[in-house]
Amino acid sequence: ISTGASLGVAVFSLAGGFSLGLFPTLWGSLGTAGAALIGAALIMTVILVMAPHIHDTVTLLIIGIMFGSITSAIVNVLQYFAHPDEVHSFWLWTMGSLANISNNELAIMACFVFPTVIGSLLINKQLDAILLGENYAFSLGVNTKMLRIAIIVLSAILAGIVTAFAGPIGFVGMTIPHVARFLFKTNSHKVLIINSILIGVNLMLICDMIAQLPGMQAILPINTVTAIFGAPIVIVVLFRGRRNAI
Repeated sequence: ISTGASLGVAVFSLAGGFSLGLFPTLWGSLGTAGAALIGAALIMTVILVMAPHIHDTVTLLIIGIMFGSITSAIVNVLQYFAHPDEVHSFWLWTMGSLANISNNELAIMACFVFPTVIGSLLINKQLDAILLGENYAFSLGVNTKMLRIAIIVLSAILAGIVTAFAGPIGFVGMTIPHVARFLFKTNSHKVLIINSILIGVNLMLICDMIAQLPGMQAILPINTVTAIFGAPIVIVVLFRGRRNAI
């Protein structure tokens, strides 16, 4: 979904989306947000169409990765034919940064982030029920198909709007829930969602401070710092999952 958001921003900034009239009512940062949400929604729609026919989560994940590769290839083609100045600006955006987010952009983000976070908290009991299996959740009156759609829609909106302004910062969304589950020893989604937000915020601030390289003029791309923190956690989670399966 985040690569879909990147594709939307690439079309907007590299392929002249505004000049082509693809985003006629959007301007400036709002145009970037709109383009990112449209790109994320495009990939989300494809996943929603395929999800009811795929019951294996790992298969769905692999399909998502393949769509990510396709969108990345399209972005690379756009970069190849774009003007060098546009490519440079887009490249800086892909590195991820918290430095250039203005108060107006924060207000736009808040209009999307707060409702979707509240929506995530409202379905926490259904998420807890589905941990015991779809049949058990269905017996409790949970509409599992609608729940899957709600999960993907909420994830797409959150990923799209954050990616629009901060860039595609990797590993944070993938690793923080595992950290929260490890620290609080619970599977309660109400606890995990709230604490994932708090841990994620603090980790991002720490990574941003490290990226500033205190005492030096250079600034590291924040993606490199989050990868250093996140990649080992993903490896540990994969090994633990394989060991538990055995």
